Amino acid sequence: MSYSLSLTLLFSIVNNAFAATSEHIKAIAEKLVCLCGTCNRESLATCLCNYGESQRERIGRSIDSGKNSNEIIESFTAEFGPVVLASPPAEGINLLAWIAPIFALLFGALILRLFLIRRIKYPAENSHGTTSVKENTLDDERHKRLLNELKQFEESE
Repeated sequence: MSYSLSLTLLFSIVNNAFAATSEHIKAIAEKLVCLCGTCNRESLATCLCNYGESQRERIGRSIDSGKNSNEIIESFTAEFGPVVLASPPAEGINLLAWIAPIFALLFGALILRLFLIRRIKYPAENSHGTTSVKENTLDDERHKRLLNELKQFEESE
């Protein structure tokens, strides 16, 4: 009798050691996304659809069976592929997803810097609305000539 009682006690202790807590389930679910098709790839930790709920229950059962978080994530990745991961692993072609925004930002900053330096260094070449003094005198001369021709035209009528 005492042997069966101690064995039952041992199983309950082991079972409680692997018992899934909501924090543990949420920590694993944050690394995965819902693939139901209606949630727009929302995190499994915050998804409220039935599919997300069933996947969180699946994570809880996996924890209860003694799997660690890496094993659970690997099982999801093996079943659904890397599309189930919330953030792509930094390897292979996915490395481009991590590096490309940094290079684009640096390239944009470089172009902006070159544009501003050129704008500051050569302001007369870059301003299209300003005219030099020489052009103003020609404009005055043209204006006078135009007025004279207009006056002559009106007198001839």
